Amino acid sequence: ATPLPGFSLVPPAMRSRRQRRSASVAAAWALLLACSLLLLRSGWGGNDTGFASGGRPRARWGRPPPRGRGQGCSMARAAAPPAAQTLVDVLTWAEIEAMLPLTATASSAHGEQSGPKLTLYRDTNGWCPFCERVWLGLREKNIPFDEVLINLYDKPQWYKDMVPTTMVPAIKFAGSGEVVWESDAILRRLDEAFPEAGPVLFREPEQLADAKLLIDRFMNASMGISYSVGNRTEAEIDAKRVTLVQAIDDLDGRLRAGGPFLLGAELSAADCMAVPMLERYGVQMPFTAAGVKLRDAGRWPGLAA
Repeated sequence: ATPLPGFSLVPPAMRSRRQRRSASVAAAWALLLACSLLLLRSGWGGNDTGFASGGRPRARWGRPPPRGRGQGCSMARAAAPPAAQTLVDVLTWAEIEAMLPLTATASSAHGEQSGPKLTLYRDTNGWCPFCERVWLGLREKNIPFDEVLINLYDKPQWYKDMVPTTMVPAIKFAGSGEVVWESDAILRRLDEAFPEAGPVLFREPEQLADAKLLIDRFMNASMGISYSVGNRTEAEIDAKRVTLVQAIDDLDGRLRAGGPFLLGAELSAADCMAVPMLERYGVQMPFTAAGVKLRDAGRWPGLAA
């Protein structure tokens, strides 16, 4: 009898290595095709962000709608949905946008002049912690601003001509055209240009220096354990984990003693520097050699608040 195409009557043990490899590849492609068809039939259309091509967000199985950046991240895994569960619509992009605070309108703190006071240049993927430092400062000081996204892999020539370092973030004032780069310099310039807007970020120099020291200690302790561990032994990793936990204890103690922010009741430059990395580490650390869950309210209530 003639075998079906792609199949062989020769027992597996007697097939050549090439025949066995070809059969494995064919089986893998068949499985991939079957899974793709199953996903399409179950409603998982669109791209890998979970949104349909028409621009309306879709709820994925067992996942809640996307949360805002300022709301933090959750490490809890969603339970598997019941068999009868169906996909439900969530808010449209227009509805989500309507819920966001305006950034390009004048606030009462800036008198009669309307429109954005400056333009913030930041990365396209919204993952640069230095850009988020400036974003936090602008939002907390209630300074109206525009945003221009810069592709870090293909920076436009006009941006490289405007910013000597070619790095993000940078800001450009609407009136004077003044350009400032580097997150620390930008935050200081915001205090100078808008002294009555929101909290003064660089207030109480001595307390600010103490808070920044805690942040630096935490960041240094996280190096070599929150990303790649290189050639470190288990004993070296354990020792770094102990140092990291102690640094987190110190940071949490500062927040519990005089929080909710590092300098008390209002956000400061120290918080702008700490929050972006704490936000990322809150998601990342449980899955690295650090094995630390920063959002553990029982262990670190100050950080979880």
